Amino acid sequence: MDKRDFFDMIKMSCKNELEYALELLRIRGFLIEEEEGLYYFSDNSDNDDPIFAKELLHKHSLGDTEEREGKSWLIISNPENASNLEKEFAKGIQIPKEEISRKKT
Repeated sequence: MDKRDFFDMIKMSCKNELEYALELLRIRGFLIEEEEGLYYFSDNSDNDDPIFAKELLHKHSLGDTEEREGKSWLIISNPENASNLEKEFAKGIQIPKEEISRKKT
């Protein structure tokens, strides 16, 4: 299965673009919970998750995060841009060449 097939499989299992955006964020490792149709980061989330998510959401014109009621809320205002996350997540982890040569010695 290539990356395109992977994203297509996920998208087919989602009812709409909002669900697709949330599923991509979950696959990326964000622990997201729902309360009355609104989404927030789980208490078990890393403290930096809302910060990293905010950067991703802004970078891809998808939405924002907001702190209120002691929770970090996800605000997906442009779910039609969910596919913008595909490129971000498909990049994978790149190890710099100097890091590789350091490990060999």
